[in-house]
Amino acid sequence: KVEERVCQEFNKKISSSEISNEAEQYSEGQDAEGERVQVKKEDVQLACQQLLDQQNQTIPAREEEMQSAMTGWMNDYFSTLKEKQYARNRLRIQEIQQAVEECLEEINEKAEDFDDDDEEP
Repeated sequence: KVEERVCQEFNKKISSSEISNEAEQYSEGQDAEGERVQVKKEDVQLACQQLLDQQNQTIPAREEEMQSAMTGWMNDYFSTLKEKQYARNRLRIQEIQQAVEECLEEINEKAEDFDDDDEEP
C-alpha cells in the first residue's frame, strides 16, 4: 500500500501542470554509484505499474500459502485431539466393563453364599 501511494503521488506530481514539457520527458536522479541518470516519465510510470502488479500477485499467493498452512495445522490439531479423546474414552469403557464384571462376580459369590446358607438347616 505504501508503494501504491508513492506511485500515485509520483503520478500526480508528474502529471501536474507545474512541470514543464522538458521535465515531463526526463527526470534526473542518481543511481547506486552516485552517477547522474535521466529517466523517462513513461519508464517510471511503467516501473510503478509493474511493481503494483507484482504486489497484487504476490499478496494473494502469500495469503493462500498462509491459509493453507493454517488449515493444515487445524486439521492436524483436531485429528490429534480426536485420537486422544478416542483413546481416553476407549480406556474409560474398558474400566467400566472391568468394574461391571467385578460387580457381577461379587453378586454371584454373594448369591452362592446365600444359597448355601438356605440349604444347611
